[in-house]
Amino acid sequence: MLKISKERNPIWDERKEEIFNQADVGTFNIADNVKGNRLFGEWWSASINETICGYIWGQQDGKAFEVSFIVDAAYRNQKIGEALLREVELSVKCHGVEKIIAIVQPENPNIEKMIEWLYKLGYHLEFNGLKSEKFARNLSKKGIIPLELVKILE
Repeated sequence: MLKISKERNPIWDERKEEIFNQADVGTFNIADNVKGNRLFGEWWSASINETICGYIWGQQDGKAFEVSFIVDAAYRNQKIGEALLREVELSVKCHGVEKIIAIVQPENPNIEKMIEWLYKLGYHLEFNGLKSEKFARNLSKKGIIPLELVKILE
């Protein structure tokens, strides 16, 4: 059974290191993390049968909450990322947050799949009034800047 838990005092540990090391270089900046160090922002973990299989973390910036997330490769395509996002959406809405911003790094080799998946969950790239998934995919191919896909909380 999937369980989502908010970490009270998030620290860098072996399980985080193990999962984050699965990501391609440049997808996340983890070089400076040292085991036992306190992590910034708010963190949630997903676990199945007490094995942590994913993380989502973020921080509030005014009425927005910026997030990034990762799921262990062995547990992908099981709706764990979706469950993590939904939990954060519910949790931060109670604190006056009006929108979630999911950050997708240009180095992510699965950037097009991530864009498609986030669009299905109600997120979109806003750029000068455009909300096109095709536009987001084209921008992602340029690989210059992180993409910020937004979901307005209702």
